[in-house]
Amino acid sequence: MSFFYSSLLVAFTAFFVTYIPNLLNKRLPPHGEGFAAPGWRQVADIYREQLDNGEQRGGGISVFYEGKQVVAFTGGYAHYESEWKWEKDTLSCIYSSTKAVSAVAIALLVQRGFLDYKSPVKKYWPEFRLHNKGKTTVEELLSHQAGLPAIDEEFSAFDLLNQPEKIGRIIGAQKPIWKPGDGHGYHGFTLGLYEDQLVRRVDPLHRSLSQFFAEEIAQPFGLDVFIGLPKEENYRTAFAYPHEISVIELMQAPNYWNAAVALFTDPYSIISRAVSNPPEIDKPLMNNPLYREIPSPSTHGFATVHGLGNFMGILANGGADQDVQLLEADTINLLNEPLVSGLDLVLLNNQSYGRGVSIKKNPEGGFLFGAPGHGGQVAYADPEFHLGWAHVTNHPSVFAMGDDPKYLRLEKAIYECAMKIRRQNEGFDEGEFIG
Repeated sequence: MSFFYSSLLVAFTAFFVTYIPNLLNKRLPPHGEGFAAPGWRQVADIYREQLDNGEQRGGGISVFYEGKQVVAFTGGYAHYESEWKWEKDTLSCIYSSTKAVSAVAIALLVQRGFLDYKSPVKKYWPEFRLHNKGKTTVEELLSHQAGLPAIDEEFSAFDLLNQPEKIGRIIGAQKPIWKPGDGHGYHGFTLGLYEDQLVRRVDPLHRSLSQFFAEEIAQPFGLDVFIGLPKEENYRTAFAYPHEISVIELMQAPNYWNAAVALFTDPYSIISRAVSNPPEIDKPLMNNPLYREIPSPSTHGFATVHGLGNFMGILANGGADQDVQLLEADTINLLNEPLVSGLDLVLLNNQSYGRGVSIKKNPEGGFLFGAPGHGGQVAYADPEFHLGWAHVTNHPSVFAMGDDPKYLRLEKAIYECAMKIRRQNEGFDEGEFIG
């Protein structure tokens, strides 16, 4: 059989395997409701349209402007098969958007004087100096420059719950893949491991990063956000649907082609090494309550979309909520500063990173910070526009870098509304319920 006909057969097979089962499944009626302040209806309308046409199947969008919620829309199903509707208090896994949450916990320790971004990591963690890592600074580690995206000695993700000292020993002794500071590459799972070990060493109470965040940030500010899901919260946590990348979907995402080729053809590539240890990374375990409980600061955040949006809104609006200060302006400026940009040695595309966060530009060229996550999760704060927002979904796509087309339509609308309001200098008014 010729190459052309073989390729055609593969394409048709991919189509039928991917789409025919979906056509045979039952289709539940669209469900969604929310709130939009005057001037922000465009965002809610787009989300409602996406629910109606099936692009969004479970999740929400939440936008805060100048400290007030201006868009709150949730819909779809937390578990489709049981017809469990997504409600405003539904929690879901935010995957790598957790990194934005963890970065703020680290920033708070810096603000309080327990950490210094410019200091070498070994100042706080002497064992880290092994394998010529002695000059690696805290901010180099946080901005994915340390060359530590993969760990050679096998361990279990459950060790984060039961044996944090074991993890500290293993990752402290890890040899960098590249010379620290000579490049940057996404530390997808490992960044949080290193952050957690730092917090345990510098926090006066020697808490984990998860506990520090809960007690110093989430609880004082009333945020429905967790790092590691408490057992008692499983009852309202959405089902996490696994995502199998289809050929057709991947064809529509050229920004991921280089990484996909490396992942599927070279077991020794950096990205292959990064996702092979701990072994739980590559398994569909996110509906296991024991796995959800793991306090991984890189990947195991759980939040309501409104809790996460509120969190980012606080950061975007001067760092305070009702006169209670979370971060000072100088600290937020440090979070919003890009440290590296260009080719990511792990993802093999261009990325820009700051101190624990991803950095991108707004339509006027200013910076905003936050973290995208697996399958379409997003959490961003734009201090210039006083805009903070979150987007969550339990039906992931191939897009993991805040570049899902359906999400980008929402982001575009957010800025269009904000710029129009800035031009018109409208005041804040009561919103309207959208059923």
